[in-house]
This record gives sequence, structure tokens and C-alpha cells, in this order.
Amino acid sequence: MSASKGTIYPNALMSPHWTLTGHSVVYVERGDAQVQVVDQTGQQVMNDKVNQGEMFVAPQYFPATIKAGENGFEFVVFRTSSQPMNNQLAGYTSVIRAMPVEVLTNAYQISPNEAQRLKINRGGESLLLSPQRRSS
Repeated sequence: MSASKGTIYPNALMSPHWTLTGHSVVYVERGDAQVQVVDQTGQQVMNDKVNQGEMFVAPQYFPATIKAGENGFEFVVFRTSSQPMNNQLAGYTSVIRAMPVEVLTNAYQISPNEAQRLKINRGGESLLLSPQRRSS
């Protein structure tokens, strides 16, 4: 068993990730966030707004992402492993970034150009992704 505390700034995103070594039980200390969790087949199992005082579970191997609300998001996560290991699906440390372009083009049926863009999707960012600026 292990625990850690986290803060996500307003409108920032915790990149899609999954825990390799156990389940994650998350308690919301302050703020709110939109949480999405999918199972190992990509089927959505959670897409809810969570608020202060609420809890949710991200099972082992289920990818999850958290987008903080306007007031940010503070949380404590309890993991069922004393040595938790997370894997990222986006950003600099993404497992997708390590895959060859040919594997991505065949696996996702996309062009080599789209596969390359997928690999470098957030540049040097990793676990926490800043809000994207929209041009008018």
C-alpha cells in the first residue's frame, strides 16, 4: 500500500496513463475535475465530474485521464502496491513515443505522417499537460 498527494492547476490535464502494479483509489481534497477511465478494450467505464469529498477508483491496467476544473484539483491517491508504476500514453515519456512508426501505422491504420504526429503529440511535456491555447 502507498499514498501520494497531487495538485493539478486550473484547466490542466493529467495525461492518459495507467497503473501497472495495482489499483488507485483517489480522494478529492479540493476543487473538481473531469475524470475518464477506460478498460483494456477501450470501452469507457467512467466519464464523470468529481468534486471535493468524493472518491473514485482506477483499476489496475485501466487508462485514466484527469482534467482539472476552473479552481484546480487537489487529491490523495492510495495505491494497492508499495511500489506503484505508471505508464503514460501521451507526452515525452509515452509508450507510444517509443514505438516504431511502422507499428503505429499498422496497429491504428493511420498514415506514416499521422503516426509521427502521434509520437510527438505533446513535445517535451509528460505527466501534466498545460491547457492548449486556441487561436481565434
